[in-house]
Amino acid sequence: GVRVLDWRPAAATIAVGDLIVGKDVVEVRAWNCVSGRLAWEWVTSPSHVESGSGNTIRTDLCSDGERVYFGMRDGTIRALSVRDGKEVWRTVLVKNPDPFKSEEERLHYLSAWEPVGSGSVVDGVVYFHAANRVVALDAVSGGQLWVSIARCLGGGQFHRDSYHCLGFGGEYEILDARTGRRRFKKDLTSVTPASFHNGGMPTYMPMVISDSHMFCGYGIGYLLAFERTTGRLVWPKRA
Repeated sequence: GVRVLDWRPAAATIAVGDLIVGKDVVEVRAWNCVSGRLAWEWVTSPSHVESGSGNTIRTDLCSDGERVYFGMRDGTIRALSVRDGKEVWRTVLVKNPDPFKSEEERLHYLSAWEPVGSGSVVDGVVYFHAANRVVALDAVSGGQLWVSIARCLGGGQFHRDSYHCLGFGGEYEILDARTGRRRFKKDLTSVTPASFHNGGMPTYMPMVISDSHMFCGYGIGYLLAFERTTGRLVWPKRA
């Protein structure tokens, strides 16, 4: 039969073993798949969501079956135990420097390290991206393995032994997933016909990676396919 969960989980809900795990802006909850009963919940403290509070969950969830990982607005990555929902570790990506000339300047600085989008966990390594950088952490300890400067607002995605990044403005980069070193970089605006710009902001997003291609949306109503390793435009489709 159908079981109704008394909560409002986000689209980032994932299945982990015999649990369904979902998140709100300040909470992560897990339910038993069979009974629908609440198994555990984690709530950030203090649980308020004012702009700039640093206490909101900013990424989707990912898991390796033992821990659930996500990023917070305060520039931290958190890991919770799948078994009981207790926090296993937190890694601070950036310390809040003081003083700043203004609150606006402080928030602008922190936003560069604010995790966004979806993380990935592969072979004991957790990958998250912020506005202009990618970080790789040890899944067990949360220790930082490497950090690399790369624009990822259009999307970031792990594929095989590489981490792919796409900036809103068409900055496409491929990083070595083991070291964070850049393998390839290309400005996609150089191969995107100007005639495709049909109004609005011509952003490149979201991104999907296959073995041979990188696909992304562009502007208003375009789907573009690029050769994954060269950035060559293979075909455009108009919706």
